[in-house]
Amino acid sequence: MTALSQPALSTSISAAWAFAREGAWGRLAGDASVDVLAIDFWGSGMPTSATLMQPFYRATSGGRFRIGSVPSLLVGENVLSSDSASSSIETIMAGVHSHAMVTTLWQSWR
Repeated sequence: MTALSQPALSTSISAAWAFAREGAWGRLAGDASVDVLAIDFWGSGMPTSATLMQPFYRATSGGRFRIGSVPSLLVGENVLSSDSASSSIETIMAGVHSHAMVTTLWQSWR
């Protein structure tokens, strides 16, 4: 999966956009793929769009839906290192937890 290009989705009146979907992703070539929530996003001041890849586990065989480990951040085709992505991921997660209902659910999905 790759991030959508900023010019493809933005317009002269867009300040920001995001597009979420589910997919399968293998972080490295040859890795088994995992289910992910993939969120492409762009905002004013960003030179290009980015993609947040959040692993998740489906509610199957009597199990429950769960959110996986720390998400990965891609810019273009490049997966940022944990050190490079940590500040951005912290900001994104602060946005997630700014929603009262989501923050409660997020904890139960862990």
